[in-house]
Amino acid sequence: MPRIRMLRRLLGVATLPVAAALAGCNQIFDTDINNPNAVTEDAINADAANSIAAGAGGVVTRMLSSVYAPATAASDEMTHIGSRDDYRRLIIGDVSWSYNEFTAGAYLFAAEARWVSDYAIQRLEEFVKTPTVDNTALARAYLFGAITYLTIVELYDDFVIASDRQTAGPPVGPQNMVRLYDTVLDYINKGNTIATQRNNAALRQQFALLRARTYHSRAIWRLLKPARTTPATGLVNDADANREALAALALVPNDFVFRLTPQTQTLPPTVPVFGDDLNQRRELQPSPELINATLDANGNAVRMPYPLTARLQDPISRQVDPVMTENLRLYHNAVGADPRLVPVTISSAREMQLILAEAANR
Repeated sequence: MPRIRMLRRLLGVATLPVAAALAGCNQIFDTDINNPNAVTEDAINADAANSIAAGAGGVVTRMLSSVYAPATAASDEMTHIGSRDDYRRLIIGDVSWSYNEFTAGAYLFAAEARWVSDYAIQRLEEFVKTPTVDNTALARAYLFGAITYLTIVELYDDFVIASDRQTAGPPVGPQNMVRLYDTVLDYINKGNTIATQRNNAALRQQFALLRARTYHSRAIWRLLKPARTTPATGLVNDADANREALAALALVPNDFVFRLTPQTQTLPPTVPVFGDDLNQRRELQPSPELINATLDANGNAVRMPYPLTARLQDPISRQVDPVMTENLRLYHNAVGADPRLVPVTISSAREMQLILAEAANR
């Protein structure tokens, strides 16, 4: 009878007339089932190393798409042209409202990426203890872990690192967030050691760019602390960042860009937020300072038809900025079959040049 009552609740119909027919089929409703095809966590072995690293990469890419949507809205890069009011809140500078759907949702993906990338590193470190296991997958996991921690320390004032799925942990604390840069650099150094041993030029390039960005980012963090203070200058001249920027430029071409691009496999259960709201729902659009845009009577940007055209000028030649034109092509005007799958730039040779230029002007 308990199983029959449960069935009635599930189906919303009277089941007594069929009770007799079901009497001999009680096992159909027995939830205590041992599925011989179930794959447990203990069954994961070194054969899955590449899949584990790829899975971490997918989760990290989805995290980036989620956190950069509200981050660019709160900056001067994007303006709100849609109907979702929480973007408008970010546009006008209201970044502390805890019920904002975009910042609250992004935190969940950031927490997921933190756990998954650390878990991937943990499992792959166990696997490579066997001498015959290729450790390239571990190097990639270190890369994704470094990107995750760097994103967190750059965008959050506080974060929970110690939690483990169903076990809660205390937050790091605002004053201790700077220590996450040590984790970033530790992952970079470990991953780069493997990349060098394997003579993996692509990974070495990515680690070199990320290391320089990390040192520069840490210098900015220190410059802007304590909060609500104004530094004498906003420029950074950091010896570590300058050294690593030069080292990275020695490894990459002048037009090199390190990007992560969402794939169709990363869409379930959610689509990449940034690409979706940029090119599908059209909630966001580059700011009028960057593109040729029309303003309404209230000074708000009007949704422009594609293709978007650049307004930003090169500060020296006064020609339309070619980088902005290329970015519009890449992110908006020619995004392929699925306009939601826009890439996320991690770093580039141009960023290395900007680090050095900033130091020279300091």
